[in-house]
Amino acid sequence: MADALGADYNRNQLTTMRSLVFCKPRATNEIANADPALLALCPLHITLTHKAGMSTVYFVRPSVVAAGSPGAAQAGKLEADIVKVIEGVMHGE
Repeated sequence: MADALGADYNRNQLTTMRSLVFCKPRATNEIANADPALLALCPLHITLTHKAGMSTVYFVRPSVVAAGSPGAAQAGKLEADIVKVIEGVMHGE
């Protein structure tokens, strides 16, 4: 990839980048029952990067995607569950 992209390759000098794709079937069912359009949230993903001793998590928040939707409450609960897991992992809990 570095050869194909040349000078544009990894300009942020990230040392590691990983993605995790996941789906929580029970939550997906609840969200779809409230608003089938929110099935676009499944699967969800997070991206983790590492640079200079610091790890960062990037995550599209379901509550933002579901804002104004009949499924907003369910999406917010799913988000809270996921954030709790992410924070636990990042802080060694």
